[in-house]
Amino acid sequence: MATHAGLYALLALGLNVIWGMGGMINLGLVGFYALGAYVAALAALKLGVPMIVGLGLAAVATAGAGWGMALTTAPYGRVLRAIRDDEQVAEVAGKPVRRFKVEAFALSAAILGLAGGLYAHYTSFIAPDAFVPLVTIYVVLALTAGGTGNNWGAVLGAGLVVFFLESTRFATAWLPGLAPVQVAAVREFVIGVSLILVLRLRPAGLLPERLPRIALPVAPTSERP
Repeated sequence: MATHAGLYALLALGLNVIWGMGGMINLGLVGFYALGAYVAALAALKLGVPMIVGLGLAAVATAGAGWGMALTTAPYGRVLRAIRDDEQVAEVAGKPVRRFKVEAFALSAAILGLAGGLYAHYTSFIAPDAFVPLVTIYVVLALTAGGTGNNWGAVLGAGLVVFFLESTRFATAWLPGLAPVQVAAVREFVIGVSLILVLRLRPAGLLPERLPRIALPVAPTSERP
């Protein structure tokens, strides 16, 4: 459970860079997740390279992930949030909006690919069935429930989603007279209702985004009116 929570946390962090900070919705993140998994798996299987090499851009992606984790107060993160809140104002302020959007998307994809590579090496078997659109929905729910724009909220939300996924497996086992498919449907219903309650009680997430206060420069005494 902790391993899966960690993978979902990486996915949520990747989504947080592009959506929580940049304001761009990416509903195809599972594609980057799958790409990273297949690249790592094929490199290890066909080329026989060690795991660290099989991850391909693992070092770069990990550096990117660390860089992304440091964006909750850095100037880069503030620019992304400015673009999210008002793109035109950010452009008037002299920020290259398109470049920042492309960089944010690339950084997000790198983190998602890293998660996919780690998933491939953890399971030792991958198939297209593992990369269904439902994974994207779970990651979006994780980020929304944890707190959009907050990296710690993304991690917390991932743990919460995995907890619901695994706990409902036992909670629905006692229901009599239901086929396995019906039990699975009840699980999805319980998960959905639980997350809706979280969002209803905490619309901004369990750990809402808190923008840092930037101290404005004080004019010298001689220049004051």
